[in-house]
Amino acid sequence: MNRRALLEKMGAVYVSAVARGLNRASVLSEGSENAGGLDDSSLQLVPVPATVKDVSEPVVNLAGEWHVNTNPPAAVWRQDLDKLTWTTINVPDELAIQGLVIAPDREYPCRRRISIPRDFANQRIFLRFDGVYSYARVWINGVYIRDHSGGFTSWECEITDQVKAGEYAELVIGVTDRSDDISRASFYAKQLIGGILRDVRLFAVPATHLRFLAVTATLDENYRHGRLQLNARLSSEAPVDCHLQLGLIDNSGQAQPMQAGAAPIDINNGSANTEIVVPAPRPRLTLQPELPYCPMGR
Repeated sequence: MNRRALLEKMGAVYVSAVARGLNRASVLSEGSENAGGLDDSSLQLVPVPATVKDVSEPVVNLAGEWHVNTNPPAAVWRQDLDKLTWTTINVPDELAIQGLVIAPDREYPCRRRISIPRDFANQRIFLRFDGVYSYARVWINGVYIRDHSGGFTSWECEITDQVKAGEYAELVIGVTDRSDDISRASFYAKQLIGGILRDVRLFAVPATHLRFLAVTATLDENYRHGRLQLNARLSSEAPVDCHLQLGLIDNSGQAQPMQAGAAPIDINNGSANTEIVVPAPRPRLTLQPELPYCPMGR
């Protein structure tokens, strides 16, 4: 086989592997065991809010004490399981680094009882995972929610219909360190790194909320002033009139001048997209590794 043919075959194998991985990462319908195709919503993350009206703490970090079972029963999602056989672990962290002996391609359920704040009532409730290596399945109160493949990407689950504000919920994450994971991170680490490696957060957003927000920073044609291009998608359960109020703050928390203040968005069919270009006069362009400059939008 010549070099060109070899490279073409290797490329075909890579594309096939990526396609299978994306298919596994898609959102599954409740009770389904097989991904039926890539759902566009699984590729977009709801922006985590800084504040929500009538909610004292809209974001709850679930770091801390969890429990894992290294010899789990068949139905790991059941709420009536004996918790005495489960080992206490810290999250986020690798399982093996906490002294647990794990094997590749075997699922280890990690469990935590979470409290749903009372003021989350009438809000949309989500779980955000910032890194579970390398394949994960999620249950809440015994109900299968979704799966995800890829240990270093953020992903989320909406659990509004499965939990009640002011009550406890049982969260189970099945963690598998897959030997065929495309990153091969355990191979390069020379040990199995399976586990909940990054933060897990519980958060609430209003019924009408930002479903997606992307910001692209560019310069004008003279390379003097900045331009912020925003692509936003709002989601609502009913038709509603609303607008986006835009602001820009620097590292010290001071407001920066902007020529655009608000962008009205009409929502008629449950969601709406808009594209906004915001001039940012005289941005700081000199970057220093010791003094990074990262203006923030709000």
